[in-house]
Amino acid sequence: MLLQRRRWRALLAGLCLLAASTAEAAEGAGSLDLQLVPGPHAVGLRVVQQYDFSRTYKSAERARPVQTLVWYPARPGGSALRYGDYVALMASEDDFSAAARGAAPPSRRAAALMAAAGQPMRALRDAPPEPARFPLVIYAPSFGATAIENADLCEYLASRGFVVIASASLGAHTRAMTGDIEGVEAQVGDIEFLIGYARALPQVDPARIAVVGFSWGGLANVAAAAKDPRIRALVSLDGTVRYDNDTVQAISYLTPARIEVPWLYIASRPATLEQMNTDRQYYDISRNFLNEAGYADLYIGHMAAMAHEDFSSFFLRVLPDTSFMEGYTRQEAAVAHSWVARYVERFLAAALDGDAPASDFLGREPEANGVPRHFMRMLARTARAVVQKAEATIRADDMLRHVQVLASDEFEGRAPGTRGEALTVDYIEREFAKLGLAPGNADGRYAQPVPMLGITSSPSITLKAGGSAETLDCPKDCTAWSVRPGERTVVDASELVFVGYGISAPEYRWDDLKGADLRGKTLVMLINNPPAFKGSEMTYYGRWTYKFEQAARLGAAAAIIVHETKAAGYPFEVVQHTWGHENLGLASTASRHPSVSSWVTQDRMRALLASAGFDLDALKRAAQSSEFRPVPLGIEARFDVRQRIAPVESRNVVAKIPGSDPALRDEAVVYTAHWDHLGIDPALPGPRTKQIYHGALDNAAGVAALLQLARAYKALPVPPKRTIVFIATTAEEQGLLGAQHYVAHPAVPLDRTALAINIDVLNAYGRTRDLRIIGAGRSDVDDLVVREAAAQGRQALPDASPELGSFFRSDQFEFAKAGVPVLFVKAGTQLVGKPEGFGEAAKRDYVAHRYHRVDDVVDARWDLSGAVEDLQLLFRVGLDVAQRAQRPQWRPDAEFQRP
Repeated sequence: MLLQRRRWRALLAGLCLLAASTAEAAEGAGSLDLQLVPGPHAVGLRVVQQYDFSRTYKSAERARPVQTLVWYPARPGGSALRYGDYVALMASEDDFSAAARGAAPPSRRAAALMAAAGQPMRALRDAPPEPARFPLVIYAPSFGATAIENADLCEYLASRGFVVIASASLGAHTRAMTGDIEGVEAQVGDIEFLIGYARALPQVDPARIAVVGFSWGGLANVAAAAKDPRIRALVSLDGTVRYDNDTVQAISYLTPARIEVPWLYIASRPATLEQMNTDRQYYDISRNFLNEAGYADLYIGHMAAMAHEDFSSFFLRVLPDTSFMEGYTRQEAAVAHSWVARYVERFLAAALDGDAPASDFLGREPEANGVPRHFMRMLARTARAVVQKAEATIRADDMLRHVQVLASDEFEGRAPGTRGEALTVDYIEREFAKLGLAPGNADGRYAQPVPMLGITSSPSITLKAGGSAETLDCPKDCTAWSVRPGERTVVDASELVFVGYGISAPEYRWDDLKGADLRGKTLVMLINNPPAFKGSEMTYYGRWTYKFEQAARLGAAAAIIVHETKAAGYPFEVVQHTWGHENLGLASTASRHPSVSSWVTQDRMRALLASAGFDLDALKRAAQSSEFRPVPLGIEARFDVRQRIAPVESRNVVAKIPGSDPALRDEAVVYTAHWDHLGIDPALPGPRTKQIYHGALDNAAGVAALLQLARAYKALPVPPKRTIVFIATTAEEQGLLGAQHYVAHPAVPLDRTALAINIDVLNAYGRTRDLRIIGAGRSDVDDLVVREAAAQGRQALPDASPELGSFFRSDQFEFAKAGVPVLFVKAGTQLVGKPEGFGEAAKRDYVAHRYHRVDDVVDARWDLSGAVEDLQLLFRVGLDVAQRAQRPQWRPDAEFQRP
């Protein structure tokens, strides 16, 4: 940077005196031939003397002067300009009265230069504008330079259909620019002022704005783009952003993650060893901002025929012949400069207009476009390519390796509070640390304690009807438990009342209870919710957690849910396995349950009701009407639940990648997957391995996915703007307890959590042509999923079985209840290369024979290629949300909204 600034100061001083130039040099300057073929438009120039009244400049003036040059597509008319007319504008750049007084008579040699520079220009002063709207280009000059330093480029762009606006590079308080943050901010402020001014011009399309900056202006314009979302494209002509790392890093808001717009950077010829030795700071690119700007479509050109100052047509005109690089003449530098102008125009056409031929031009090798051999190299790196490189680190073999460990016999089914938990949490912590993730909790640790109660219930249920009593066979026909403190919970002589679905839902104009006094009763409830709500789709009112909470709110002593395999989506064996062992609960939520919670099979309940003179099917039909009223059943229940209660200290594992944007790093995108499963049942027959609930797909695979996503984010050249939080939750199988606890004690406040993405069971059957959004239609995140699925050549569809209520049965639901938009997807069933129906059959087989059973183990037949594709989609969606300014929003009719 020091070399660059010294060079510009010397050149600017010479610009005022011009005494150092020889007459021969002046004569040479006038013969410059820029080989640019103009576009179809005549070019108008308007000079506007205006002030930015939001800032002060010199103490004698009340506002900052911004002499504004506007080049625009025009119709013939106005007065013709010579280059000397441009030079004359320099006198009034920060003193508008100088224009009225006229420039001082030039010295003899200055006059000679002015005569040589009397070449006609393309612009016509105050020509009538074309009656159309054009993209806007703000030109940011180099360090302390004049607005006319690249007048030839500005004219060329105007002839090609752009409105181009420039003002001089002034310091914060005087004409002299300062090489510090204050100087950068001064020029950034000018760029913002000019954009605001230009957006009101009838010729400007305010949706298409780019900034072109040279040298110091190529730092100021990048800083402006980091702040101003109106800027849609960026051009840096050997911009200082590449070289002055100290200044770049001192600008708090200038982070690589903020540069997301298409960016063309064209650099001068690499430095010589002598130059590098002279000024090492200038050529130190070890911390190159360009290397880190991974979220922009970036085109980097290298011009072998150009020194730094050759990017300015002004200096091409006024520099003596001896100033040009060894081996290249002034005219060769001019030809190279002309190619730079063409690339700038083609880039702007592609970025702002979506011009396909312009995009093709950028994609070809320079020589194929006609650039002389060895003049230019062009490298392209798209943001998509950066994302693709990162997402390529998500690999099936790595996922499988994690699943094999977590679902092994050694990990004992990963039940909370057991040796299996200790091994699991330790493994996840080590893997997060190996990936370089920071601990996610405020105390600097990965583990978040989740204090729970472990309750092992031995229930007895006796029902008395018509003078006869019958004791149910638990666990064959029923299961029951209590979360009340104490060694025994007894509910005696409690009348059974059939309450239909047990729902009070004003928004659906539905009330099964009709004001009935149900205190001390035992409520018999159907699974799911009435079809009148959303057809076959389950709402939260159909979730078992709602039904037990509803019973507690009503003061009921106990609650029985009638299990139906088809409606639940799983057989009664799953209920037995889940609730027939030690159950966990958060001590703080015991009041959400009645004294006894129970499930009874549909067949057993049908027989019980028949013995009391009731038909279960007839009761169910009646319950599907909004006119339904509770039905006393004339049956008394006695529940005798003996229980063993012990404190259980379990843990979530929380890790993070801190965001890189100062304004957004306090917000987060969260990924969750539960690490727990059902542990060991020594009562099961067979060897030990047949007593372990391995939980390979549910959910060792989800934890493996979490680690793969973390690795993909770490592979990005710079972290996203928002913080990315990864949570391996505990006790999901016990009712989303780990997620409940995190939501109550979040590492990032929920009002600053932009999105929660949950992963539960992966696709182990191969690539699919579809993907299912569980809970579709609730937030605008769906639109991102549809877009990213289409980019993969797939369809994102709603849940194929909404009646199962999958949205309410996994960890994302706890975030949704707290108002955080969520995303939960399941694998599709249209498998590539497999027969029709294969995917559906595979899912049914898993639920029937492996889900929540000891046989959920690693299978040599797995094909995780589909899981990789699903995770890559979740990576892209999360990254999009982490980068965008606007956070996801619930749709107005969603049952969840932020508080």
